[in-house]
Amino acid sequence: GEGVVVHYVTAGIHAPPLNDDDASGVPDYIEEAARAGDKALPVYSDLGFNLPAHDAGGPDHRPDIYVAGLEGGLLGFAWPPLSACGGAFVVVSSQLDQETGVVIGSLQATVAHELFHIVQFAYFPDGLAPRWINEGVASLMELIAIPDVTDLSTINHIDLWLERPWLPLFDERFSCERCYGGVLWWLYLYDLDYKIVPGLYTKLGGDFAKGRPSRLGLA
Repeated sequence: GEGVVVHYVTAGIHAPPLNDDDASGVPDYIEEAARAGDKALPVYSDLGFNLPAHDAGGPDHRPDIYVAGLEGGLLGFAWPPLSACGGAFVVVSSQLDQETGVVIGSLQATVAHELFHIVQFAYFPDGLAPRWINEGVASLMELIAIPDVTDLSTINHIDLWLERPWLPLFDERFSCERCYGGVLWWLYLYDLDYKIVPGLYTKLGGDFAKGRPSRLGLA
């Protein structure tokens, strides 16, 4: 893509679907992942977030997305720059849904979500930011960057969040399952003023740079 590099293999358990319906020489799955990344990054920049720092991994400075066979229902993950060779990177499952509309486990939404974690690492190079903030905001950004997809994985997290309204927004227990459903809170703030959330990251990142990590980020 223009803004991301997608890495894949063509054989073995990590290979994605290899159909190439447009006869471009690249599997459609890989092209769709690249398009999602190219679509998401400019949105994040336009909203006022710092873009990912240039890395020394892969062929150039663009963020790297690796397609791999992931187990346990994992859709994807991002690795922070301070514990990665050459810089932060993203891994997404090789078996996600490429369609738009209502799907479960969207390729486009997962790429957008995980790439936003790379954006977050520009503020927290060790990745140790408040997880309830990071996952909730990444879920918000996937909704904004990929508006033509409704991922039922996200909707299910919202339903879980609504089932227990007595738990605080910042509850990170139970594998942080509540963190994702908190997207409703971040959507509310975004609708009030889209500058609120980038401003929050500027503040939290500034505290981190001064050696005062924010822990839960409540202040």
